[in-house]
Amino acid sequence: ALFIWMLTGLSYPLGWKNTVLKWFTRFDPIIMLNWIRGSHQVVTWFVVPLIVVIITILFGRVFCGWFCPFGSFMMIVDRVTEKIIGKKRFRKLAYLRKKVLSKLQPYRWFWFVVLLVLFIVGLPVVQLTPFALFSSEINHIIRGCFPIWLALITLLTIVFSRVWCTLICPSGGLFQILSHFRPFRYRMGENCVKCGSCERVCPVSAINFESGKVNDACLLCGDCSLECPKDSVSYGPPAKGVKKEDKTKEEELPEKKRREFLKLAGIGLITSVVAIKLKSLISPLKTLRPPGAVDENSFNSICNRCGRCIEVCPNKALHEMPIIYGMENYGTPYMIPREGNCCL
Repeated sequence: ALFIWMLTGLSYPLGWKNTVLKWFTRFDPIIMLNWIRGSHQVVTWFVVPLIVVIITILFGRVFCGWFCPFGSFMMIVDRVTEKIIGKKRFRKLAYLRKKVLSKLQPYRWFWFVVLLVLFIVGLPVVQLTPFALFSSEINHIIRGCFPIWLALITLLTIVFSRVWCTLICPSGGLFQILSHFRPFRYRMGENCVKCGSCERVCPVSAINFESGKVNDACLLCGDCSLECPKDSVSYGPPAKGVKKEDKTKEEELPEKKRREFLKLAGIGLITSVVAIKLKSLISPLKTLRPPGAVDENSFNSICNRCGRCIEVCPNKALHEMPIIYGMENYGTPYMIPREGNCCL
């Protein structure tokens, strides 16, 4: 709510709300990587996302569970869905969600490889990061446009809960990788009675109550701990004297790992070819960018397509570039002088 309030209150000349939003956006490491890729220099504010990375490595997906505006929105959608359909029906829906997410989770790394290749090639993957996408969709609503992405994600959340956070979001995928070796995590105690309450309430199907393990998708929401009737679920470092978890037979099979690697490599190669073709699609020869913009190549690389400059433009001279001008330019701001002049 605070994020939306500050976003909708933006106006020119820019005030303190813009400064807060700017630094809040910089929590996401992908925003920093995107900036470095476009400007070819280390940003002065690299400490901010670096702190988030260190926190994630130690404690898990703190950013996703507590700071992501899209995550907060999806949590609200979940709560409203439960109120509307009732607890009994919601539990049945939760069972369906668990089945679907459990089946889809192994494929999240294939999608992450696709995003990684698209990012390296130079296509606007940053547009799918939570701050950029949420800002863009809220600005669409303000300007009277239909928020396609927001509507789609809302529908996905109603049916499959936090499938966006677990499988699709590029920032979420990065944080899942970083949190793999975290020492602090939710664990099942010896007094666990295997009732499955924790597994039913988990929005990302991160818990397997039978094995007592919580995977990397955990958002640290704490619902499992609150729901447990025996207070068996706790968060913290591993207890002293507890042996490391044995690897499963599946993890010990080198042949399976080789097959998975070949699949990822193949997907990466195919994506590279497709991405290069997409990048070469028709783009405008001459484009009027906002005043003070850097050169065209750097502008397309650095811009995260959040739409805030379009929102604050007093004469409504800036517009969102449609997809017909090419994937590389899609969503970036450009000026149409006949519809409004720049008064800077």
